[in-house]
Amino acid sequence: MEVSSGPRPEDTRDRIINSYRDEIKNHQARERDFQVLQQVILDLTRRIRGLEGETQHCQRDHEDRLKDQSKVIGNLQGDLDSVKKAIHDRGDEGIHVYEQIQNVKRQVDEKCTEIMHANADLENVRCHNDQLRREIEQLHHETNHSHEVRKRQQQA
Repeated sequence: MEVSSGPRPEDTRDRIINSYRDEIKNHQARERDFQVLQQVILDLTRRIRGLEGETQHCQRDHEDRLKDQSKVIGNLQGDLDSVKKAIHDRGDEGIHVYEQIQNVKRQVDEKCTEIMHANADLENVRCHNDQLRREIEQLHHETNHSHEVRKRQQQA
C-alpha cells in the first residue's frame, strides 16, 4: 500500500500556473476596459472643448447681434422721435399734412415690427445658449462619472 504524503509537486505547479494565467487574463481584460474608458474620456473631453468653443462663438455672435440690434433700436428710437416731432410740427397743415402723417405712421409701424422681430431673434439666441449650457453640464457629468469608474477600476 502506498501512503500519500500530500499534493504532488506537479499538481501544485499546475495550480500556480493556472492561477497566473487567470490573473494575466483578468489583467488584460482590465487593461482593455481601462483603454476604452480612456478613449471615452478623451472623446468626451474633445466634445466638451468643441461645445465650449461653439458656446464662446455663439456668445460672441450673440453679443455682436445684441450690439447691432441695440444700434438698430437706438436708430429706430431716434427715427421714432423724429417722426413724432414731424407729426407735431406739421399738425396744422391740413389735408396735405394728414397724408404725410399717415405715411409716417406706417413707417413707425414698420419700425415697431422690426423691433419685435429683433427681440424675437434675441430670445431665440438666448434659448440656444441655454440649450448649449445644459449640454455642457451633461457632458461634464458624464466625464466625472467616467473618471469615477476609472478610479474604481484602478483601485480594484
